[in-house]
Amino acid sequence: MDHAHHGPISQLKSGLLWLGGTLAILGILAIAAPWAASTVVDYMVGGSLIAAGMATFLGLVLLFEAAAKLTAAFSVPRNFPWGWLLADGLITAVLGGILLTSPTGQTGVYLGVLIGINLLSSGAAFLASGLWIKREIS
Repeated sequence: MDHAHHGPISQLKSGLLWLGGTLAILGILAIAAPWAASTVVDYMVGGSLIAAGMATFLGLVLLFEAAAKLTAAFSVPRNFPWGWLLADGLITAVLGGILLTSPTGQTGVYLGVLIGINLLSSGAAFLASGLWIKREIS
């Protein structure tokens, strides 16, 4: 009867089980073949350097995104929830600045967190906009 709520949870569960199993196998392989583990680490270091390059690029993208959001905040109707757009733009600008100025070693760690924060602030702004449009139309 209640199949709609069952799908995503069982998918998540099997995804987590798969991930856990994969990590366990990788752990066993790392212990069994240390040279393989060092090769993987080499690739991860290379990957983090690429991520650092991407982070500075992403920093610039975030600054452009921030400029667009801030411009939008001042060009929407006055009764529009422009405060959310303004906050989102400021948050995005700060995140872009952090990415551009953070030391290379840290960017990998920041990247995931900052993208998460950016998505959250954008989500809040979109929700506020959607609710405003719904209220204005009805």
